[in-house]
Amino acid sequence: MERRSNESEPALVAPGVSLRVAPLAPLPSKKEIAAMDLGGRLGEVEDLVRRAADPPAIPVDASADIYNVTGIVTWLSCPRRYELLYRWGLPRELLDREPTIPAGDGAGDRTPYAVDASTYGSAFHEAMERWDGRGETLDGIAREVGEAYGVAERDRREIVGEMKAFAKSGLGRRVFQAARAWRELELAWVFESGETVLRGAVDLLVETGGRLVLIDYKTDRVPGAEEERARHYEPQLRLYADAVEAYLNRRPDEALLYFTRSAKPVAVDIREAAAVPLRRRVREFIAWERRGNPAPPPGRPCLRCRMERFCVGTPGEPPAA
Repeated sequence: MERRSNESEPALVAPGVSLRVAPLAPLPSKKEIAAMDLGGRLGEVEDLVRRAADPPAIPVDASADIYNVTGIVTWLSCPRRYELLYRWGLPRELLDREPTIPAGDGAGDRTPYAVDASTYGSAFHEAMERWDGRGETLDGIAREVGEAYGVAERDRREIVGEMKAFAKSGLGRRVFQAARAWRELELAWVFESGETVLRGAVDLLVETGGRLVLIDYKTDRVPGAEEERARHYEPQLRLYADAVEAYLNRRPDEALLYFTRSAKPVAVDIREAAAVPLRRRVREFIAWERRGNPAPPPGRPCLRCRMERFCVGTPGEPPAA
């Protein structure tokens, strides 16, 4: 059976080899664990650390389909966008380009300001992965990351401002004071059977006060509409909660989307009851991919989509209902 994948590097599992997950992070000593503020849940956290030190081997058939969670979430919101990105290979930068802010916008800085949303988001995520919350290290990290991604000076300053705002927020204080933190955590887990593997990268998983907290940064420009936008990303965090549970045999206690532009956290329901209908939709996606079905024609929700010009129909005309 031919294996299907929406991964850029689909050869994840070699024939006859189980997929073994990597340890989450350097592990604390027993003395360090005993010194943590664990809210009376010392034994539970010791078990978590033990599991992280000896991650399970996941038996996977060599012909298993492998799908990236980001692609699944894209399909759930817009099968046409998924088709353009993952089947046709249309560059994400072309689809995600931010509106250009004219030079000389009154701020006294005429530096060009045009970076696609994907590049900006990648730069922010890498900077946050490397930052330990200390102010003296922030500018150096932002400068190095900005140069690596070709980010303009104005964008770099904006990233620095968003990072500072996070550190000052209630959520940021919880993160930087957490007993344990895993950043950019790469996960791969079996979905319901050995025939399908899901992959994804969790921005941040922290253990604080004996609670596991799942956090995902979003750099979308949606002032005042964060909760509406969060609905698009809810499936991503629910699937990541499944992944954490598969690794640690414990579901996160809470999950938050943090919108960096407005410094606004939005809670996501990751309880088992909320995950059940999502898993049904993931099964629909897998069946759709295996059949090779085309995406449906655009409809009225597409009217606000910046990808409309790539879809069926004449630019400027409303898509069919």
